[in-house]
Order: sequence, then C-alpha cells, then structure tokens
Amino acid sequence: ISCLSKNSFVMTLRCLIVDDEPNAVSLLEMLIEQNTSWQLKGKCYDAREALTFLKTTPVDLVFLDINMPQLSGMEMASLLPQDTRIVFTTAYSEYAAESYSFQTIDYLLKPITLRRFYSSLQKIETYFSMLAGQKEPPTPTLPTEEYFFIKSGRTLNKVLLKDILYFEG
Repeated sequence: ISCLSKNSFVMTLRCLIVDDEPNAVSLLEMLIEQNTSWQLKGKCYDAREALTFLKTTPVDLVFLDINMPQLSGMEMASLLPQDTRIVFTTAYSEYAAESYSFQTIDYLLKPITLRRFYSSLQKIETYFSMLAGQKEPPTPTLPTEEYFFIKSGRTLNKVLLKDILYFEG
C-alpha cells in the first residue's frame, strides 16, 4: 500500500485471480484493471496452480472461486498464508457464512456486476487503508447486536433479533 499524503491513498495491492472459468477470470481482470491501481500478479485456473504460484509470488488479496475441480476454494483458503485476504467469487450463496471463517473481506455472487464490484472495492480499500495505519491487523470484535441469517433464493438476509416482534397469544 502506498501513501501519497495524509488524506489520499493509492492502493497498490498485489492480487491474484483463481477461477476455473475463463470468462469469470476475464471479467475480474477487466474490472481490476479499469477501476483500480492494483497489481494483478497472476491468473490461475485451479487451486493447485495457484498454491504453486504463491510459493514464489506473495499477494495481499486473492479473488477465489469456490467450486473448482480437485481442490475447492474453501480448501485452498485454509492453506493460504494468514496475511493473505480473500474475496470469494462464486455462484453459490450457501457458502457465504462459512467463508467468513477465513481471512475474508467480501463474498461476490456471480454474475458479478459493476455496482457490486464497486461495493467490494470500497470494503477492500477501507480494510487495507486501516491496516496501513496500524502495525497489526485489526482484532475482530464481537457484534454488539445479536442476529441470524435467513436464506431467500440466492440471497442471505441478516435479521437483527431486536427487530423481531414477539406476541404472546
């Protein structure tokens, strides 16, 4: 991460795309190149290739598909260095909750839209901007509000317990 001045950061994150779908790789590559100043260090089409690549080329962030042959994205995530952050990119919403047991910044459902990519971009840059000002990654804090998720179609909806009305009858 490079800092230009106290108020403006230029993110020079090193990132890697890991996805077995060439069209998905091309889309992410285009979104990264057109909308960020990040260094796209590589594109890998399966997890084993990516793990080999990462032995010689460290990255800050991995865009990682979940459903891949031989070694899934979830399995690969457990093998990544602790300081490597992940944005999962998948067509499967059912892995969303589990994905946050790793160093996950975001979870993008395919097809990835420009609007959703921008939202993810903000999360990523906010995370790394905060990290640049600290010596250690921020310690996760427990939520102050209790909540759970309800799946509706391909969407996970967060429901705060305080928002549930209770009637005795």
